[in-house]
Amino acid sequence: MSRKFFHLSGPSVALNAPNVTFKMHLTYSYTIPWNLSAHEIIQTYAHSTARHLVFNCHGFASRPDFPAPHLSLGTVFHAGNVSAFDPISQYPTTQVIWLSACNLAESSEGAEFCKEIARRSRCYVVTAVTAIGDVACAANAIEDWYRSMPVYYSPKGELVARTAFLSQANSLGFK
Repeated sequence: MSRKFFHLSGPSVALNAPNVTFKMHLTYSYTIPWNLSAHEIIQTYAHSTARHLVFNCHGFASRPDFPAPHLSLGTVFHAGNVSAFDPISQYPTTQVIWLSACNLAESSEGAEFCKEIARRSRCYVVTAVTAIGDVACAANAIEDWYRSMPVYYSPKGELVARTAFLSQANSLGFK
């Protein structure tokens, strides 16, 4: 199976969970400790000069032990702490948040969570409805999840068509 990748213009930040097989290697790449809160992660690791912020972790629409959509990074990102994304709205260069996390937009609650991330950060948010796989990427690249039903949200939290999002590649800093 042929895979496609997007090259991300820097600077970019990768927030890797300790339990992902392949770590993303961007301008700044961090493995996030499990004991950090969502707010601490953003305050400590989301650089105000970054064009792209990539969450490379497991995502869940729901789990028996945590029945809400969430990103499994630190103590988890979920609707109850989505305000952690607020500071990013003040970052002048951050344009896209890539949620390299399976199934996050699978449910309506997960889609709402992603929309709220977009609204609070004032960034485009890219996520997937199904599993995205665990693929090694070249440095400064991210996989195009076109086979995983990707979903794109505008900085206002509105659903954006794939073609409309991709048509902005140059201005958003990827190719």
